[in-house]
Formats: sequence, structure tokens, C-alpha cells
Amino acid sequence: MKVNIAYSVELDEVLSSTFEVLAKERETTVKILNESLQRLSVPFDDNNLMSSLETLTKCRETLAKLDIKLGEIYNVLLGYGQIRYKQMQPPPMQNETETEGNDE
Repeated sequence: MKVNIAYSVELDEVLSSTFEVLAKERETTVKILNESLQRLSVPFDDNNLMSSLETLTKCRETLAKLDIKLGEIYNVLLGYGQIRYKQMQPPPMQNETETEGNDE
């Protein structure tokens, strides 16, 4: 069963924390796929059909999990980018009619 876990980090730690999540996911994915692809390096035949199907399923599930994690990472980076973009924008200038009207 999958559950969502939320935690907070300082804004200046978002990129490094997100990269750590990606690095961990990459390590896990590469390990599983390397093992699975090694098992799939022999031609298919009646003797290995079931194990080949199981291995292919494992590959597909691993890639699906990676896709979910990449989506999560994408959303974190997108949100981070939006916050940083807003921080870099100068404050809106008041036009002269607004400031003149406030003096009355």
C-alpha cells in the first residue's frame, strides 16, 4: 500500500533534497532493471516463459514506480521554480493616479 508522506525543508534545501530523492530512486531502479534485464538475456522458450513473464512484469512495475516518482519530483521543482520566480520579481509599482488619490 502506498501512502503520501509530507515533510518540510527550508527553501534553500529543496533542490538538494529533491536531488537526493532522485538519486535514491535512480539507484533502486537501475539495480532492479539490471538484474531483470540480465535474466532476460536468454532467448524465450517454453521452459522460461513463466519466469520471463514475471521478470517483464517486474520491469514494468519498476518503470511505473519511477514514472510516479519523476512526476512527484517534477511537481516539487515546478513549485520551487514558481516561488523563486516570484521572489525575483520587483514589487508592483503604483501608478500616479493611485498615489494621488490616496493623498486626498
